[in-house]
Amino acid sequence: MDMYKVGEDPSETELSSSDNSTIPDINGVNKTMVRDGTILNCKCIITTDGLRSDIELINDLLYGIVHLNREILNEKIALTNIDRALRSNDNNEEIKNEQTIINKLIERRSQSETPIMHNIIHRKRADNCSSYNILSIDGGGIRGILAAIWLRELERNTKRSSSSMFQMMAGTSTGAIIAVGLSAPDKNNRTIPGYDASQLVELYKTCGRDIFIKKPRRFYSYRRSPLALTPRYSSYGKRRLFERYFDQTLLCECLTDVVIPVVRSDDAHTHLFTRNNSLYSTTIVDVLMATTAAPTYFQPHILNNMNHIDGGVQMNNPTMAAYTKAIEYGYKKENIFILSLGTGDSIYDPLKANDHPDIIYYLKNRSAVVKVLIDSQQHNVDYQMSILMDDEHYYRWQVCFEELIELDKYEADTVNKLENIAYEYWEEMQIYDNNRVNRLIERLKSE
Repeated sequence: MDMYKVGEDPSETELSSSDNSTIPDINGVNKTMVRDGTILNCKCIITTDGLRSDIELINDLLYGIVHLNREILNEKIALTNIDRALRSNDNNEEIKNEQTIINKLIERRSQSETPIMHNIIHRKRADNCSSYNILSIDGGGIRGILAAIWLRELERNTKRSSSSMFQMMAGTSTGAIIAVGLSAPDKNNRTIPGYDASQLVELYKTCGRDIFIKKPRRFYSYRRSPLALTPRYSSYGKRRLFERYFDQTLLCECLTDVVIPVVRSDDAHTHLFTRNNSLYSTTIVDVLMATTAAPTYFQPHILNNMNHIDGGVQMNNPTMAAYTKAIEYGYKKENIFILSLGTGDSIYDPLKANDHPDIIYYLKNRSAVVKVLIDSQQHNVDYQMSILMDDEHYYRWQVCFEELIELDKYEADTVNKLENIAYEYWEEMQIYDNNRVNRLIERLKSE
């Protein structure tokens, strides 16, 4: 009988197994092992009858090596042996399970280590930082053009990009489109921003119909859907738009810190997408699809097998979340400056127009119901921030409408009306706001 190593030409000389412990033959297999559990030499007696059992035993031995290396946290060697095992038998379920476990362990360790590393980096920067500027933008659909116009005026007056003026950008829903749009890198030069505020203003003026594509109407059954809160629009249009602007760019590639709130199905509290926790192939497109999934307007966005909806449900004004993140990163309160941009509020409350609203009334005014839920949060945040920070470190820009402008009213006359309101507010601030706008411009110019 010829003796030879598995995977080796029988004519080759056998390797010496000196200084290694040789385990007795089991079913015709002699295996030589060293202390770390690695097989140096595996010699088989190949017979027609014993071929199947010998191969199965070799796979068992490889499984043992994989499991051992996983236990001692040597995942690299374990994955190498997994590859060898699957090449000989790609249906080995035990090996596949080990592969899944090891990949999850590697991902979990990376997720736990990366925020710590980024916090260390932030704290080093914070120690040498005299000013940390935060831009925060509310949600509000098409009304986001207000914030885009104000930022265009700031860029025009300072002759600087928004990503060079602000070290953090936070945004919810439409605010996230602006925040990420101003922070995302150029496709050809990853060190400069891909878009400026003027380009985002044009997005609002020309792309509304691309986002709000109505879904086909279906027969309504009160018994099946008593609140009739099925999505009004298809998600296809906004995904196509986001892909056109951002392609496969990752959130971690943004030029500034970012804070994007969403609500997840597995959690009772708001989840924040940041550069720190988005190093694992989370694209800007996925983040925007999640934070713009406004209830009753769009269906939830599925990401990592979880439903995500508009962060505005719990955090339409992300200013407090951004401030908290800055403190967490180690920046001192006295060095933090915040510009918080609203997207318009309305004086008229349609829910007060009926003293005894019934279910039909709420169905007809479902947009107003969502608005009331969102407005209460953003008003509370503004009040808290005004107490927490002084007037020179916290600016809040907001306008009031006589009538509610819904977030999906993208028609030209509505957009033109919003554009005029934005410019009127800008001019009023320059005249009546105690020179605060000019001081802000000088502040942003010098940093």
